[in-house]
Amino acid sequence: MNSVANEEIIELKEIVDLDPHGFLKCPEKWDKGFAVWMAKKEGLEKLTKQQWQAIYFVRRHYEDYDQAPRTKEIAQAVGIKLNEFIDFFPPRADVLIKIAGLPGSKICSC
Repeated sequence: MNSVANEEIIELKEIVDLDPHGFLKCPEKWDKGFAVWMAKKEGLEKLTKQQWQAIYFVRRHYEDYDQAPRTKEIAQAVGIKLNEFIDFFPPRADVLIKIAGLPGSKICSC
């Protein structure tokens, strides 16, 4: 079961500021609770250790370069093959960006 109670998820939903596409407007307001809430909102009941590694990698990359990393870089960072990435954060690659709390930027698939 999720470590964040339903009441906390409802409360969190009321305080986050998302753009019309569901991305966090202010990445500096991200925290682990937001990630758990967004994952659940996107249909992921529980994040794996490897998914958390990807989330933190994406956040560090964004902080260092002001953009999301390429899909290939994320796959390498967490030890998966590029063609396995879509199954890693189903149903879309932008789910990882949302969970990591980045603003509307997309993962570059190059």
